[in-house]
Amino acid sequence: MVKRTLGFGFPILAFAGLLGMQAKAQDVRFSMSETESCIAGVYAEYDPLICIGNSAIRCIETSGGGQTTAVQVDCFGRELEAWDQRLNRAYIRLMAREKANDPVGSDTLRKMQRAWLGYVQARCNYASAPWVGGAGVGPDAQKCWMKMTGRQALFLEQKLQERELEYGKTE
Repeated sequence: MVKRTLGFGFPILAFAGLLGMQAKAQDVRFSMSETESCIAGVYAEYDPLICIGNSAIRCIETSGGGQTTAVQVDCFGRELEAWDQRLNRAYIRLMAREKANDPVGSDTLRKMQRAWLGYVQARCNYASAPWVGGAGVGPDAQKCWMKMTGRQALFLEQKLQERELEYGKTE
């Protein structure tokens, strides 16, 4: 069984390993460029949330094995990892900003993030419940974690931008 960590030490399962279906690394073609291009092209009046998953879908469409469970889990998992990295970068920077300017805000941010993790775990367990015992549980759970992590990353990035406008930018 392969375990991945989704920020803050919470493990999630790489369901392909559970199902005994490992996608070969050379078969999967993943790049975040579809998602990044979408976000860069989104105008202020549109929601960048519509871009989450674009790279995973492109990966599924262009990888050997296409619509297989293993490829879907791998592609959704790779975009999840990219979003998790963005989320962690934004969280670390936002936490530093809050500690420097608003100690109450840093405590609130920490509590919010911990509550969010519990919520996502419960939500994704519920979302994939109809697939328990079947091959669909892996892709569905990975897709749920990917979407929720992408949403949270964008939320934290937006809050960071707001704090930088409020307190000034520092690096």
